[in-house]
Formats: sequence, C-alpha cells, structure tokens
Amino acid sequence: MLPEMDGFEVCRQIRDKVRVPIVMVTARLDDIDKIRGLGVGADDSYRKPFSICIDCKRSNAMLAQYKRLTERDAMKLMRFNLVRFALILR
Repeated sequence: MLPEMDGFEVCRQIRDKVRVPIVMVTARLDDIDKIRGLGVGADDSYRKPFSICIDCKRSNAMLAQYKRLTERDAMKLMRFNLVRFALILR
C-alpha cells in the first residue's frame, strides 16, 4: 500500500478519473469498512481469505453487467447524436 494514502483514497481517485469496475480486496472484517469502500466508489468488496471459484463468478457477472450498461449508454448516446444531427440538417 502506498504510504501517503489508504485503499479508500486510491479507490476514490480511480473512480474520479476513469469508468471501470472497482473491486476492493481487504482483510478488514467490519461491515463499516465494506460500506465505506462502496461509498467511495467500489463496485464490490471481497474479504480475505476468499473463494476463488465464487469470487471469479461474481467478478464475471459484474463485468458482464458493466458491459451491458456501457453498451446501452453508447446506444443512447448514438441515438441522441443522430437526432441532434438530423435537427441540424433541417
């Protein structure tokens, strides 16, 4: 871990700069830490030790949902731009 910031700050900075799914892996056991991680922008949080099989499936499901959502957003943006372009041509 970086000495000048903790995982929550790293998550916050990543979330502010890019749109990617973020999964925190932590040894912290308190629910408040998971809530705080989700509050700063994590999409999920895994506690150590974790099950590779289960968490791999969870990660795949989250990535599939992220892909569906970004494709839907891209389609909305494309439709919006087409409508805007059509209005400009009028």
